[in-house]
Amino acid sequence: MMRVVLIGYGNLGKHLAQALAANEQVSLLQICTSQVIGDSQLQGVERIQQPDQLKPADLYLMAIADDHIASRSQALPNLDGLVAHCSGSTNIQALCSNNRAGVFYPLQTFSKKSSPIWEEIPICIEATNRADLHLLQQLALAISPKVFNVSSEQRLHLHLAAVLVNNFGNHLMHMAQEQLGQAQLSYQLLLPLMQETLDKIKRMPPVQAQTGPAVRGDKKTMEQHLALLQAEEKELYSLFSKLIKQSHDHEL
Repeated sequence: MMRVVLIGYGNLGKHLAQALAANEQVSLLQICTSQVIGDSQLQGVERIQQPDQLKPADLYLMAIADDHIASRSQALPNLDGLVAHCSGSTNIQALCSNNRAGVFYPLQTFSKKSSPIWEEIPICIEATNRADLHLLQQLALAISPKVFNVSSEQRLHLHLAAVLVNNFGNHLMHMAQEQLGQAQLSYQLLLPLMQETLDKIKRMPPVQAQTGPAVRGDKKTMEQHLALLQAEEKELYSLFSKLIKQSHDHEL
């Protein structure tokens, strides 16, 4: 059974702790956090607050903010186990060289009130030697069948792509919701359209699935849309329309 210590208990840390505690292949020994853990699923897991309280483990997972990874890893004692961060954008070299280093990055958005389906989440792993990579692979496969070896350079591109489709995409959905609110229409009207778009890009590249006035060169419709938008929104609409047209022209 793999012994794991979790450092951090934010959105990712909470869901990761639940998944590890429920897994028969894993023994979640401790959670290092200043937060109170009120989750009944984690009653048997020791809560600590200081690095000098860490128990011996096979793997120490750092589920903490990107900006704190380097300093928090520097504060760790010399450990026999592997230390791995869970960041999409942080290079493996940010981890202190006093300990073996790795990366365990679940490619998903995590919110406290939403339960992730771990079996569908890609987990990207990286290590500096084969034995540590195998250890990370074992843990990843215990909670998801989708495990990928991804370098720090590749992972940064992947994280950028994730921000584009998730964070930026979600804000565009927020803008769409506000537009519908002005017209006293329900946001639910858009859900079938959004689902069809997701279904299409499972079958074809996004550029081939692109539709809309920018692809058609429908300037009249675009001018009507622009008249409804505020100044910064106009810039965004115009830029997206330009990029869509350029991509479509390139494909043709």
